[in-house]
Amino acid sequence: MPLKPRRRPPIIANRVEWPKIGPNQRPLKDGVLYSANVFEGSPLLPRDKVKYLRVLQIDAKTYTPWRKTYQHSGPSISVTQADGVKRILGTTPVEPDGSVCFRVPPGKALHFQLLDEDYRCVQTMRSFTGVMPGEARGCLGCHEGRRYPPVTADVGLAMSRGARALTPPPWGAEVSVGYERFVQPVLDRYCGKCHQGNGKAREKLDLTFRDSNLRDPVYPSLPPQFKEPYVTLVGGGNNWYQPVNSKLINKHGLPISISGCLIVEGYRERTPEALATLRPMTHMSSASLLISRAMDAKHIKAKMDPESLRRLIGWVDVNGPYLGDEEIRQMPDPTRETMWAKPVPVVKPRLKTAPRINRFNIRQDGDSSKIYLHVTGGRLSNTGPGHPVLPIGLSAVTSTSSPRPKGPSVRE
Repeated sequence: MPLKPRRRPPIIANRVEWPKIGPNQRPLKDGVLYSANVFEGSPLLPRDKVKYLRVLQIDAKTYTPWRKTYQHSGPSISVTQADGVKRILGTTPVEPDGSVCFRVPPGKALHFQLLDEDYRCVQTMRSFTGVMPGEARGCLGCHEGRRYPPVTADVGLAMSRGARALTPPPWGAEVSVGYERFVQPVLDRYCGKCHQGNGKAREKLDLTFRDSNLRDPVYPSLPPQFKEPYVTLVGGGNNWYQPVNSKLINKHGLPISISGCLIVEGYRERTPEALATLRPMTHMSSASLLISRAMDAKHIKAKMDPESLRRLIGWVDVNGPYLGDEEIRQMPDPTRETMWAKPVPVVKPRLKTAPRINRFNIRQDGDSSKIYLHVTGGRLSNTGPGHPVLPIGLSAVTSTSSPRPKGPSVRE
């Protein structure tokens, strides 16, 4: 094989702004996400209807009562799926050429939705992504082919204008989504006259906030975990891995509740349709009877205020969680009397004081595992190469190659 001298390839600089670890860590630098055309690979997306891209975050689940609640270890966030706490971080405009470019917080599990002018979901992403501090990441589009390059090499309007900050929702990006805060007050205000009390429509659909008779199908002795009308609005709490009642199949053939929330477990376990890409505007707020009624001033005999409507739409589009972080933080930490006796957890279960995850630092919240990293001159003390000193029975949780703050000890 002929050989000839060639130039050494350029060294690619580190594109992540790694933060220093320690209790006085500076705020992490946002990352940037961009796409030259969100419509790439999705010919069914209605370009004329898509106006915004919404960014959602799902929190790391660090909380548990260490006991059974409803179908899975609790607290149960949703009756329709094993879910986590969700937040709507904000929206960014989709430019006429389909491009987007926006800043997002690093180290978070993020996914996106394309929205119409009323902030209703046109299409949703069903996986997650994220960025490192200061990192810029891009994609070709929604469901783009893995074997094909971008159709155009143009920069895109959004990238030429620079990364935008997300526009937070009216209630703020830090607020998590929960039924009792987002939905029930709106129902009481705009629907209560007819669907509560002596209302003429209450017999058809009772929207009174009340106890539910829904029980865990496997452990019926467990107390009810969810209130009405939440259970009815999200589909009645069907048994998992079973086809839903035919009344809950919408005109697009999807298991959808009155609210428009997708009944995620409403298929048999091996049904191919459960893995198929959903067609645009066939689910969530675009196909929601609840939202269509809420937007009908004649039906509710009033024009719903913009924030109340955004709350309803947002709740539907994150697929109808019952609990948010605010509710979980009001629950007392488990005790010996409330937890399972066995198996014994390695780390003390917590609810009210459950840790908030910063993936780029040693936790500074006084974690109950009592793991101490012994630091000498900014390095872990070792009993030998690669063996940091830790209490017996506990393993290292950080790499010895990362820089460490100076001091006698650092507590995780």
